[in-house]
Amino acid sequence: MPVSSSPNLERAGLDPANIDIVFFTHMHSDHVNGAVREVNGELVLTFPNARYLVRSAEWHRFDNQPESRASVADALNLLEHRIEFAEEGEYIVPGVRVLATPGHTAGHASLLVTAGEERVIILGDIFHSAVQIEHPEWTNSLDSGDPEQAKVTRRQMLQELARPSTTGVATHVANSVFMKVEAAHSGFRLLER
Repeated sequence: MPVSSSPNLERAGLDPANIDIVFFTHMHSDHVNGAVREVNGELVLTFPNARYLVRSAEWHRFDNQPESRASVADALNLLEHRIEFAEEGEYIVPGVRVLATPGHTAGHASLLVTAGEERVIILGDIFHSAVQIEHPEWTNSLDSGDPEQAKVTRRQMLQELARPSTTGVATHVANSVFMKVEAAHSGFRLLER
C-alpha cells in the first residue's frame, strides 16, 4: 500500500525532492512501498529526483513466477524505468559500499558505511530478532529467499559486527535498532546499550 505523505521527513525538515539516492536492501513491501505515494489520486514516486538502487538479483527475482509482485506491484511499476543496479563491492557514494547478503531474499543487500575507523552496517532484514544474535541458526518464515543461506549470512555478518568500532543498524530488532555485538564463548552476544 502506498504512503500518502512523508511525515517523518517533514518532521526532520527534509523535502522529498532533495533526496538524491534511495537504496533498497530488498523489495519486500515494508521496504519498497514507501517509495510510492498518492498525489491528487495518482501514484507517484515519493522522491522524484532520486536514483533508485538495488542489487540486480533482487530486482530480477520477480521475473519468474511464483515470486509474487502483488504487495509491491505499484512500486515496481513506477520504479521499472528508474531502477539502477548496485552490486557487491560497489561504492554508491564515497564511504558507502554494497554488501551482498542473500538469504532473506535472493538478492538481499546491506550497506557498509565507513568514516575513518568507524563502521556502520545497515543490515536490512538479516536479523528479525535480537535472539538471532545468539542463535543465528534460528530462522523465521520471513526468510523466504533461502532460509539456509540466511543462516550462513547471519553467521558471516556477526563476525563483521564483532569487529572493533562497528555498529549494526537493524530496524526489525526491537529495542536494539543500533547494536553492538561481541564474540562470546562459542558464539556472539548483543551488548547492552
